[in-house]
Formats: sequence, C-alpha cells, structure tokens
Amino acid sequence: MGLLKKVLKQPGFTLLEIMVSMLVMLIIILGITSFYGIEYNFRKTIQDDTAIAREARIAMDHMVSTLRWAKDGTVTVAANKVTATIAGGHLPYITADTKVTYEQKNKSEYLEYTMGAVGAIKIARYVSSFSPELAANSRDLKLRLTMQKGNSQFYLRTFVHIIGDY
Repeated sequence: MGLLKKVLKQPGFTLLEIMVSMLVMLIIILGITSFYGIEYNFRKTIQDDTAIAREARIAMDHMVSTLRWAKDGTVTVAANKVTATIAGGHLPYITADTKVTYEQKNKSEYLEYTMGAVGAIKIARYVSSFSPELAANSRDLKLRLTMQKGNSQFYLRTFVHIIGDY
C-alpha cells in the first residue's frame, strides 16, 4: 500500500490532462491553418484581378494607339472583330499603309491582332467578350472588352477618336 501512495503522489501530469492539452493545441493549430487557407484564396483572387486588369489595359492601349491612325472610311466592325487600314508613317512599326485586325475568333478566350501578312498574335488572354461599335460619323469607335479568370471578372470600355492620315 505504501508503494501505491508513493506512485500516486509523484509530481507530473495525468493521462487525461495530457489528452485535454493536446486537444486544445489541435484546435489552435486547425484555426491557424484555416486562416492561412483563407488568406491564400484571398491573395489568389487579388492576383487574378490584377492580372486580367493589366492584360485588358495593355490590349486596350494597343488597340487605341493603333486604330486612332486608321485611314478615313477603312474601319469595319463585326460582332467581335474590328478591321482598319492604318496610314503608314504614323507608328514606328507601320511604314506603309497596312491592314490591321483585332478579333476574338469563335468566342475563344484570346484577343488576336493581325497586321498585314504577319500571322495572328494573341495580345490578351481570358477574354470573355469583345465588342467594337462604330459611330455613324465613322470617326468614333467604341470598344468593349470583358475578361474573366476564375471568379475574377474585369470590364473595360473606351472610345477611340480616329485621327486618320492627317
């Protein structure tokens, strides 16, 4: 009997105390882990938003800087396509009158740019819709571009006043 009392009076933790402390630590670790998961998803969404906004702006800037030099009467517009003849000498990469096309083919997720005999170049990804619209005066062009990547969506529209070959 003296040995049992001696064993019971030894300092230390019981099995139940150790199990309860492990359960508390597990709950704390799961809480921290779920916080990192939420933060990762939030950061990924922000990165997707930024990426499609950047691509949309780059594509729109390219279209605006090129199409503003279209020759009078050469701009044609379809549902998801705009074609124009650019006057030579106004842009560093166009020395002679050159036909250019911006098109979203077959509702693909790419916006393609074609210049003269050069093949199509994909200038934007994640395009969900591209719709150009030419005003009645044939000098003002409205461009709408919607892009989507995952849950992120970006809508951009702009007006191009066609300067022409002045």
